[in-house]
Amino acid sequence: MEQADFKGRGVWDRAMFDDLGTVFKKRVGKINGQGNAALRLDLGAHTTMDRLTLALHGGTAPQRAEVSDDLQTWLPAAIHREQDGLTMQIPAGKPVHYIRMTPAPDDIAEVNGYVGQKRLDRSHWRASNLFGEYASDPATAAWSSSVTLPEAARGSYLCIALNGKHGVEGAYAAIRVAGRPVGAPDRAVSYLCNPWEYFVQQTDSNYTYFIPVTPDMVGKPLDVVALTLRNGHNDYKPEVWISSYPTPYESHTLELKPQ
Repeated sequence: MEQADFKGRGVWDRAMFDDLGTVFKKRVGKINGQGNAALRLDLGAHTTMDRLTLALHGGTAPQRAEVSDDLQTWLPAAIHREQDGLTMQIPAGKPVHYIRMTPAPDDIAEVNGYVGQKRLDRSHWRASNLFGEYASDPATAAWSSSVTLPEAARGSYLCIALNGKHGVEGAYAAIRVAGRPVGAPDRAVSYLCNPWEYFVQQTDSNYTYFIPVTPDMVGKPLDVVALTLRNGHNDYKPEVWISSYPTPYESHTLELKPQ
């Protein structure tokens, strides 16, 4: 963060959680038809707070804010714009794990949470300003298949290939493990990001989503799901494969003894 070039580009979300001398910038405004990009905060755990404050460097400011503790139920939160910042009042008595604001501010110098006058620890807080709201581009079609893995080698992962044209950011894939949703932490081509040097290549076809296979997935029903968004196309066929890396070579020794 001390490098002048890196600091000036404002690509790291940690710039919001250190001091007023650094800024986290919005690199994009509208996300491929999904409307305005949203600011999302993950507080790392259920957190009790009275209010959240944002120090802004002008530009766009959020008009709407919501909080959640499970990513399923969202409650509205009141926001008040000040000359060089914004304050969000947390609904009383509600633990908070996730926060989202739309549209994402252009430049954020600092984010803080308070209980009374006590400022909360932010060492595990994370943020993203890359994606629009789901409501602006909901799913209009879905593919689904159920599988069960009787075993899995070390380093195994599922590859969910969307073969064909689905549009730029037009389709996403995930799984449910015995009903529990699990997302894909990696994808080819890569997810949108705030790049340090070169932009992320974008394409309208043939995404592949990668999901690591964990021990709790073996022997349980896995629902593999692909969703086509309203802004996307349904001209693709999903497939799911299992692979592993590095190659899980195993050796066994057979000792034969005379009778």
